[in-house]
Amino acid sequence: YKQLLADCDILLDQTLSYDRGMSGVIGMANGMITFSGNEPALAECYQKTIPCINAEPDSRKIASQLEDIIVNYPAYAHLREESKKFVEETHSVDIIAAKYLKVWSE
Repeated sequence: YKQLLADCDILLDQTLSYDRGMSGVIGMANGMITFSGNEPALAECYQKTIPCINAEPDSRKIASQLEDIIVNYPAYAHLREESKKFVEETHSVDIIAAKYLKVWSE
């Protein structure tokens, strides 16, 4: 799985989720254009825009979005970089450990 994932540029993670799963986070950390749960309310929770495409359970919409990415691939370079940065800022080991310690100490 990890070997196959390493060769991806675009990752289709989940279509019936509110937020990303670990595969989506791993894809984003590796700079993949990631389709996963990314409901609008999540931006409020994270207090920032999440560089992930909200994958809705609509195969035609996903196909259209994929076609646009493939045809205009250079225009999506920013999404790849923003994905990596987002994961570094919100999912790094240090940040998550600090959150656990804060909750545990309260």
